[in-house]
Amino acid sequence: WLYMLDGSWSSLYLEVRTLNEPTNQTAARSAAAPQNEIDLSWEKDPQGHNVMVVRKLATDSWSEPAPGTAYAVGTGLGSGTVVYNGSGTAFTNTGLSASTTYDYKFYSDNNSYYSAGVTASTNTDKQDQTIDFPAISDKVASDMVGLAATASSGLPVSFAVDTGPGVITDGTNLAFTGTGTVSIVASQTGNETYNPAPEVTRSFNVALPPVELVLTQTNVNVREAGEGRFFVRLNRDPEGTRVVNVSRSAGDTSVTIKSGASRSFNSANWNTWQAVTLAQAADDGNAASETATFRVSLAGADDQSVSAFSLDDDIGTNL
Repeated sequence: WLYMLDGSWSSLYLEVRTLNEPTNQTAARSAAAPQNEIDLSWEKDPQGHNVMVVRKLATDSWSEPAPGTAYAVGTGLGSGTVVYNGSGTAFTNTGLSASTTYDYKFYSDNNSYYSAGVTASTNTDKQDQTIDFPAISDKVASDMVGLAATASSGLPVSFAVDTGPGVITDGTNLAFTGTGTVSIVASQTGNETYNPAPEVTRSFNVALPPVELVLTQTNVNVREAGEGRFFVRLNRDPEGTRVVNVSRSAGDTSVTIKSGASRSFNSANWNTWQAVTLAQAADDGNAASETATFRVSLAGADDQSVSAFSLDDDIGTNL
């Protein structure tokens, strides 16, 4: 520099030094909220200048601060954002996205003039997720169960049989190969954004279905002065002896049970059809069709009804 002193020019020499950088800068996921907070720390330069911190996504490029320009917190700087500007040595950056890598640049700040900057990077943790898997009520072995569960992430949930006589087909359809306790596990393995969900297990009992009647038909034609029949069996092994009884419950008394009013079933013949024969014993001399209702009963099972209709021979030849 030149300056006038006592009428003559004199020289003044100044030494301009580059601002020293902050040191020991770090960026680490916050222990309290690793999915959306990053803890920053640093040491000031030897002169104790304030520090400005700029954040950007790892995929973006840096834009440097303009000398002489002041930047407030929240100000955009190219693809970055000023997240701190002050005299401290630590700061927690909050409100971040999960499973994202962030870069930070730390500048010494001397009256809005900045050092070249030093960097640190880290990523936030993946988000946690949970599974909502409703309880499953007890079933019988003949049931087919459609499994359904949802993950809080919206990702698809998988099912597996942990223990018991269950088989899963098509991913969500559960069938049974026997009786006992079945345990189903619902799981979601996560992805680049979500951690694996804690598995959820649902257990329930599977029993044999109740013993029930099976009929070939519930409407029977009975020839006048002849016969008509239906057949009965059980739906499963009764594991003992069970008796099926047939009786008229309503209708014309001319339609009777000729045979099969009592049929016995056991483990050897439960799935063999047994006949119940109905008859109308005499020609009644008119063209009217008589009807009757018969009750088919098995202790412990719902009664079933069979309707009988006589085919009168006075309207033509019975075929």
